[in-house]
Amino acid sequence: LYIANHQSFLDIPMTLSQFQVPPIMKKEVLYIPLLGILGWAAGSLVVSRGKRDSRKKVFVQARDRLVKDKFAVQYYPEGTRSKAGIPRQYSGLKVTLLQLAWEEKVPVIPVSIYGTHDVISNNGVINVGKKVGIISHKAMLPADYKDANSFARACWDQVLKGHSQLKASLES
Repeated sequence: LYIANHQSFLDIPMTLSQFQVPPIMKKEVLYIPLLGILGWAAGSLVVSRGKRDSRKKVFVQARDRLVKDKFAVQYYPEGTRSKAGIPRQYSGLKVTLLQLAWEEKVPVIPVSIYGTHDVISNNGVINVGKKVGIISHKAMLPADYKDANSFARACWDQVLKGHSQLKASLES
């Protein structure tokens, strides 16, 4: 399971440039030129966030891919992108898949993204010349943690740490 902070619509193409792992993405992204095609071609799991049945269906699909099929899934625990470009704290996350990973002994690869928020503004304007960065961290193993909550928290702490490292190195 790959997890990452979520800053903009560019996060999916950016992560796909590093590893070819299908993301869980909201249905509306399918209608964005190029991004929708990229997500669809990658084998994304598409969710209608406002529909409880859709969220349940995608959870089952993700669980089956991870546990039964042994295929990776890309997941953004923040749910929706951060409008300010600052990752949410742990208390604001959707951690169900991280808890599943701990229960089923699925390794998690935390990914930190920085700068994509500045490339596409909230009103859709593209800003050129901005610095972006991505770090794929070492896999975290569920067996190294006593419970699902401490595992999920440690995984997210790694994402936050990498975001801070990218910020420091790209803004200097």
